[in-house]
Amino acid sequence: MIAYAMGTTQAGMVTLKSLGIPDPLPGYEPYSQDFDQADALVSGHGWALDAWRWGFLTLVQLASLRAYCPGRSAEVYIRTAKDGKVAAEFRAVLIWQKKETRVSGKVLDVVLQFRLLEELEPLS
Repeated sequence: MIAYAMGTTQAGMVTLKSLGIPDPLPGYEPYSQDFDQADALVSGHGWALDAWRWGFLTLVQLASLRAYCPGRSAEVYIRTAKDGKVAAEFRAVLIWQKKETRVSGKVLDVVLQFRLLEELEPLS
């Protein structure tokens, strides 16, 4: 089981569970761009990226995440699922979603995007 985590430093990462936030549906991609080759094959280029998705979060849960990204974007450290099954730690740029749909104290369809993922050796 992967203990999803975030922090402003690698050593300072805290698990989402400790913040009262459920695990997201991850969306790790090893590269950000597809490149069509002359022989019709496709190769990947660019930085790795990830997206964490929730059907909804409460306003309190969202505020806990917002502490790591007070603006439109921020540099953060995350532990996430790489290739859907292996835990990995990264330095990344977090992009906060532009629009929020708020209903009854919840925010629907929350997606946090992470780009420019740089894989790090775990500290522990």
